[in-house]
Amino acid sequence: MADVATNVNELLNVAQGSAANSLEYSSDFGNKSFSSACNEVAAALPIEALLVVAPHTATRTGINQKRILQVKRLNGSIDVVCRELDATEAHKAQDSNSLYHISTNEANYPAYYLVNNESGASTIEVLPNNTGASIFYYDNDITRVLSDAATDGTHFGGIPENAYQAVIYKTCINILVKLISDAIQDDEDSEMLQMLNNQAQLLQGLYASALNAAGANMAQEGA
Repeated sequence: MADVATNVNELLNVAQGSAANSLEYSSDFGNKSFSSACNEVAAALPIEALLVVAPHTATRTGINQKRILQVKRLNGSIDVVCRELDATEAHKAQDSNSLYHISTNEANYPAYYLVNNESGASTIEVLPNNTGASIFYYDNDITRVLSDAATDGTHFGGIPENAYQAVIYKTCINILVKLISDAIQDDEDSEMLQMLNNQAQLLQGLYASALNAAGANMAQEGA
């Protein structure tokens, strides 16, 4: 697959010379359009699709910009998926007098919950303890999204490959929305505005189809 700028420029009928290599567009809204597209596609895909390419970490802090997809805890040689608890459930799970208490003898049924400190930073706590915990996530941080893609314009960090085309379509749509807004403010002629709207409408249909196909494909692969 060609790099992002090439694909976007071809779809928008923009001269390749107006954009630098890879993701360095002539203005930063090209970058923002791409990073927003990655996050929008990631938000629309089922968790199972993102887990195929999701990074994981043992670090339980600094997760505010991350979408937690799954938490596992190592029990012997087996990674066991943890269920998520809300605040009330987490309190009961830590109470040794509660029927819902999760003790070290129940390592086959681990769970996790989020703790927010006074500064708003979030930490993941795993029960019965944090030993052997792995956090699988999608990173929503725009700087990270751009950094990953700029390293290799054909690789979108955290996005499954069969959803790449959806990202390209959504990037084009985001750019067109900005161009349409600019055209309205600059009082461009109605013919130009209609052309941009028609192009956005066409790409919206292509985007929906690509997104549906990616989700369906991932469901079949996981079956």
